[in-house]
This record gives sequence, C-alpha cells and structure tokens, in this order.
Amino acid sequence: MSRRLIGLLVLALFAVQGTVLAAGTSQVQSSFRSTADVALSRAIVVPTIASVTLPAEVADSQVFGVYNTADDAFLPYEVRRAASNAVSVQVTGAGLEAAALAPLTDQNHATVVDFPLPEIPGAQGSVTLQYEFEVPITSDSLRMSLSQYVVRPTAITIRADSNGQTRTVLARTRPEGNTVSFPALTSRVWTVSLEFSQPLRFTELTLVNTDVVETSATLLFLAQPGKSYVLYSNPEVVIPQETGERPQFSDLKAAVSGSLSGGKANNTYKPADSDQDGIADLSDNCPRIANADQADIDTSGRGDVCEDFDQDGVMQGTDNCPDVPNRDQADIDRDGAGDACDTEESRVTEQYPWIVWGGLMFAVLVFAGLFYVALRRHRQTATTSNGETPPINQQ
Repeated sequence: MSRRLIGLLVLALFAVQGTVLAAGTSQVQSSFRSTADVALSRAIVVPTIASVTLPAEVADSQVFGVYNTADDAFLPYEVRRAASNAVSVQVTGAGLEAAALAPLTDQNHATVVDFPLPEIPGAQGSVTLQYEFEVPITSDSLRMSLSQYVVRPTAITIRADSNGQTRTVLARTRPEGNTVSFPALTSRVWTVSLEFSQPLRFTELTLVNTDVVETSATLLFLAQPGKSYVLYSNPEVVIPQETGERPQFSDLKAAVSGSLSGGKANNTYKPADSDQDGIADLSDNCPRIANADQADIDTSGRGDVCEDFDQDGVMQGTDNCPDVPNRDQADIDRDGAGDACDTEESRVTEQYPWIVWGGLMFAVLVFAGLFYVALRRHRQTATTSNGETPPINQQ
C-alpha cells in the first residue's frame, strides 16, 4: 500500500472522528434551555482558573455546560454554593440500602440511582422512598433530575408526617414536568411514592427546602488565552459530557473573575428524542426504539415495540417472531419471518421442489457425458500406442 493511500486513510479516519465528536457536542448543546456568554474581567496570557458568579436565575440550574467556542468542546467545571439553613437528609426505601439511595441527594449528577421494572410481563414498577431530615423543613416541591433515555414516572404521591399523623400533600399525580409542586408544609419525615412503566434513572430526586437561602453560587473552570466561552444551563435531561481531565480548582489566588452577559433562550434547544421518532423522550412510551404510533395494545404504559410478549428475551420491535418464543431468531430463508413462525417458505427451491431434482438430473447427465468422452479418448490413445491404425470414419 502506497504512503499516499495510507495518508488519505488516516485523514479520513480523523474526519470521521471529528464528525462523531461534533455530533456528541451538538446533542449536549440542544439539551439545555438557556445560554449566556462568559465575560472575563481581564485578558489572560496563561491558562487560568475563571471564577464566575452566577446570578439567581441561572444558579438554580442543577447542571451546566461550559463550552469552548474556539475548540468546539465542553470543559470540566465545578460549582461552589454557599447556603444557610442547609439540612442533612437520609433516604431509605423498602429493600433498598441507604447507601445505594444516597446519590439521590448528593448534588452530584455523575451518580445515578436505577429503579428497574419487575421481571413480570406487563407489570408496573413502584417504589416508596422515605426522606428523613435532621430537623423539620418546609417544602413546596419535588425536583427530579433525570438521566438520558428515561421517561418520567407515570404517577407520584407525596405524604408527610404532621403532628403525629401522616398527611397527603400531593395526591396521586402524573408529572408534566421535572418539578412537581404542592402546598407548602413543614415536616421532618416525608414519603415519596413513584409508579413507573419504564425503568427509572435519577441523577437527583430532592424535596426543595424553602428555608434554605443560597447566598452565592460560583462557577469554576480553566480558561485558556485567546478563547471565548458560553455557559449552557437548565437542561431537560442530563446527558454525559466528554470534558477531559478535571483540574483541581484548589488554588484560586490567581483566579480571574467573570460574569455572564447576553443571557437568552437557547435557540438550538430541542426536547431529547433518542430514537428519532418525533416523540420526546420524556413522553415516549418507548424512548430507545422508534415507534411514532406509540401503540400500546395492553395499555401497560410501555410501547408494544418495547414489550416482550412471547418472553424469549427479544423485544417486539426487533423480534422476527413476536408471538412465538425463538431466542435464536433463526431465519433460514432470510425473509424477515423467523423459522419458528414462518408459514410460507420464501426460498425458490422449497416453493418449487422439482428445481432441485431437475438440477440433480442435469448434473448426472453432464457427469455421464464427460465420462463417455473421457473413456472414448482413452480407447483411442490405447489403440494408437499398439501400432494399430484407428478406423477412418465413414462419411
């Protein structure tokens, strides 16, 4: 292979890689609802930590994206919040260890808690969580932060202990957004019941403490000379960002201060639609497999293409025998219908068996003809070698 050809192949690989990375960046950008430019207070000549004070309308966002416009890449960052009246909380649930549920309230969106569906055909999932605070808090809303490829719970019920009695503060409700509001109540023990028809994955699930007063929120990231930055905030779902290695953010003595300007709605925002079927993930009854019709014949809350009615381990949307178990998905005639349920043979040789026998007979005749020709030539050769003149063919 010539050096020129090798060089072209290397360039092609880099081009493909760049396209993949750009697509990932674009997907992250479109998940945020708001955007603002980052303005540094002075020019820098070496990489320097930027310390950006977040205004109240932006600080409420739980996840951000720090975007380097020159390099078309997201950067690692850290948000430091100073708050008064913060109260520790422990989350428990039946059959679930507190340590496993701690990520629900750790303010770290890189950690997640999964709630799988029961391994029973058509069964709905449910879980009841108890939030026990160190001291009573006043709350008026539950805030959900969902990971990618998931759907909101189908129903939420919230109760709280009040004067020794359990009181329902939010009757069974289907959430229409990531924040569910209810009349403010003060309690130390709260119970959140979730019902779901798709597996759940939360990065955070917190009861908002209205007594907490956030005094400041500061965003830290490593700025480079001659680069410009945009801050994305308020995402619909949390999409993992490829950000590279995270700086320590320990020495802030030489940090350059910054502020936000030009805050506006993100014009590239679009609701997450992982399977590209035109239905937003949070409303899609099957977010991983395209099903624009949202068909749900058993009204389970899961789209038919995400069900496994014949219990063979293959989802309806990809099962070549959706009503007959066939884990191996064998399809000898490759007509799209698995052998276990294929009632019509698509191979020509099976539809017309005489073709096979005709082919065999033709092969036998050809072989016999070749054998006759070879035998005749052998006899002629033997006669010539004995000194006999082969007979002259009569015309």
